[in-house]
Amino acid sequence: MENIEDLCLFYVVDYKNNQGNIITEELIPDGSNTIVTDIEDYIEKRINYMVAKNKIFVDLIKEELFKVS
Repeated sequence: MENIEDLCLFYVVDYKNNQGNIITEELIPDGSNTIVTDIEDYIEKRINYMVAKNKIFVDLIKEELFKVS
């Protein structure tokens, strides 16, 4: 593939919530309208998003565990 634009990637992350609804979150402002032209930038933003999202869950689990002890 010559151009990353050929993949038609946008700066968004889609996932299913607990109710089975698909949620879209933007990785950058207006990310749903911004086509990825730099794959390294996109990957970095996506990794940062996943780390931040998982940190929220880990913090909630730790908070609940501390309530038990």
